[in-house]
Amino acid sequence: MRRLAATIALLALTSAPAAAAPTSSATLEIAPVDGGPRTLVVRAPESSDGFGRPAWSRDGSTLSVIGEGRTMTRGDKQLLRYPAIGGAPETASPLVTGYTATLSPDGTTLAELTDEGTASGRGGMVLRDVATGAVRVTVPQWAEGDDLYESEPEVCWSTDGRRAAIEVAERRDGAVHVVDVPSGRTLLRRSTRLGGVASTRCFAPDGRRLLLRNGRRLVIVDAETGGARTLPSWGRFVESAVWSPDGGRIAIGSGGDLALVDPITGWGPSYAVGGTDGLAWSPDGRALAFRTGGGDDSTGDDGPQTLSVVQADRFDAPRALVSPRRDDLGPFAWSPDGARIAITTWRYRR
Repeated sequence: MRRLAATIALLALTSAPAAAAPTSSATLEIAPVDGGPRTLVVRAPESSDGFGRPAWSRDGSTLSVIGEGRTMTRGDKQLLRYPAIGGAPETASPLVTGYTATLSPDGTTLAELTDEGTASGRGGMVLRDVATGAVRVTVPQWAEGDDLYESEPEVCWSTDGRRAAIEVAERRDGAVHVVDVPSGRTLLRRSTRLGGVASTRCFAPDGRRLLLRNGRRLVIVDAETGGARTLPSWGRFVESAVWSPDGGRIAIGSGGDLALVDPITGWGPSYAVGGTDGLAWSPDGRALAFRTGGGDDSTGDDGPQTLSVVQADRFDAPRALVSPRRDDLGPFAWSPDGARIAITTWRYRR
């Protein structure tokens, strides 16, 4: 009887289904700003690493994004372009060769972190034209290990995409290089001890004034002359800062607080909004979008995330555009007409 019971137990054990391997899922979606159902543009292949920051075409008909195509080896990336209504990608560029990459807001330039390919023989940041693949800018940097190449490139773009501020590591400290993208010419180099890139949209609309953050202070730098002016301390650590589309205000994010300040005086109202991750103005400057929630380092809980929109002129309570969900809400982008927001999501399943 004991042998029979053991045999039955062994059969039950071997016939039980194996535990599912961990997987991940990622999506690119479009959410109408005035509410309504979201449009699923594409779902990434199973176990994908997710999508990068989306970029709209000027007419709002297509979205470009860095991700994995369905026929690719897992981990390889390429630039994909999808119709905003969803469907198969219209075009796909060759493989993205850098460790990590990001697109300019207009989708015309690709910034890659690479460990080779610069004139010095070292790695660094490479900017390539999307249409032709031509290398426009190379900025070498020093790396003691792999950590430098595992995060998204620190790049800020002017509104027209013709200038970029690139933050890199150098032998003694970091530096911000301001470059003219079409010509590849360096306009300015400034040590990060004096301030680092404040956001992906740290240029004023004129393409000349540049926002750098230095602890609790914001520094406005003239990209052509190097002249700098430090605004009064905001009293809290500056996590990100973004110029309004008309250049009349600067939105500053710090933890759960959002401030709208005058670029001359540095003063303005502050509001508690619960989080300001990914802070971005709408194209007409009337609204701001940002992510809230998403984690408690003390418990290790990822927590739900929300994409919220707030009206900048009257500053009502933030409205949840994407309600709390367990997925990680990744980079997002306003459409050119301000009526839609392209969002990326990623979720790890055990």
